[in-house]
Amino acid sequence: MLPIIKDNFLTMDECDFISSYYKKYQDSTYIRFLDIPFYHFRIRSLIKKFIRNIEKDFSFLMFNYGQIVHWSVGSYLNLHKDHDIPPSNSVGSGVVDWTGVCYLNDNFDGGQTVIGDDKIEAKKGRLVLFNSKNNLHGVNKVCGNRYTIIGWFEEIKK
Repeated sequence: MLPIIKDNFLTMDECDFISSYYKKYQDSTYIRFLDIPFYHFRIRSLIKKFIRNIEKDFSFLMFNYGQIVHWSVGSYLNLHKDHDIPPSNSVGSGVVDWTGVCYLNDNFDGGQTVIGDDKIEAKKGRLVLFNSKNNLHGVNKVCGNRYTIIGWFEEIKK
């Protein structure tokens, strides 16, 4: 199955707010959704919007876990397929069937999301959704700073 691409999934202002939140509160290369304090209302409402809109538009998916991720200069991710992880409070059921990536910025070079033979350019606010268990995927080397919000979803079997 080809990746699903939806431009303007998040607004420019929403992307700017999420990436500025990351820059303010970062202490590693990512912030897990689970670690965002309950009193950070705006960021939590944007994360809920990200999850809710994916689950609404793709009713066969159920959210498991997610992160805001900073890809620094020179970072990349080799081609791989996702696999299930042991269930826990931090990753839900641990089933990883689909991945949703939304780009929070596009003012960098490289960093294309590679899914099979497709290379998807970052575009601020763009969502890329794909079956990450069945498709090889990765990230080309980043020249600059790339910010994304990423969610992992379980496919609901009927």
